[in-house]
Amino acid sequence: MKKLRNLLLFILAWLTLAWTAVAAPPGLPVAMDFQADGKIAHEKQVPILVMFGSANCGFCRRALRDYLVPMHLDPAYRGKVMMRYVEIDSILGLKNFAGVSTSQKEFAKMHNILVTPTIKLFNASGAEVSEPLVGLLSADFYGAYLDRAIDEGLGRLRVATRDGAMEGAAR
Repeated sequence: MKKLRNLLLFILAWLTLAWTAVAAPPGLPVAMDFQADGKIAHEKQVPILVMFGSANCGFCRRALRDYLVPMHLDPAYRGKVMMRYVEIDSILGLKNFAGVSTSQKEFAKMHNILVTPTIKLFNASGAEVSEPLVGLLSADFYGAYLDRAIDEGLGRLRVATRDGAMEGAAR
């Protein structure tokens, strides 16, 4: 009986992983290692935009299809932002900004994600650098809201970099 129970748990876990992999959005990289992403973002001096979504979320699919994937594919955004996707119900593993192994679900919980889609922008260390976008706000203005959040994140990174450089020069 115990072997049957373990077999059923294994099958359930495998099906969950397989379903999660199928549900991953095309064209937007799924978060796997924020510590490594943070190093790249630091070198490029860009924020990391994270879309927290759910496989069953129609608003998430629309945000991806109409806004985030086109932005991710647009060369003009490559020098402004790094984009990642986190599935809030997924047990798929990832490393957080400190390099600690966790799951996408736990990472979303750690960031108090209750509504999808939610967009948060982080600096290379994992600190938020703009106000989050919660839900798919007015579709007519969603692209502008994303651009404003990206610009806010870039602005905060530049101020922090400038202040750090000035502090280093004063020594």
